[in-house]
Amino acid sequence: MVKVCYVHEMSIVQVYVLRDYYLSVLSLEWREWMTNEFTSDYFKDRSFYQVQAGNLVDNPDQRITNDVR
Repeated sequence: MVKVCYVHEMSIVQVYVLRDYYLSVLSLEWREWMTNEFTSDYFKDRSFYQVQAGNLVDNPDQRITNDVR
């Protein structure tokens, strides 16, 4: 009986560890994808130069970083 409970508890712990691991991996991949999307939009069609020349936004690179978080 004790051995069965121990094995059951170990499998529960493994499930939680794997769940946390995959959530971390998914979060990292999502953030990488979002960063690539935001920066590609920022540099597409010379948007970067239009924002900088018109002083439309101060510190656009920091704003992109904060938005992705």
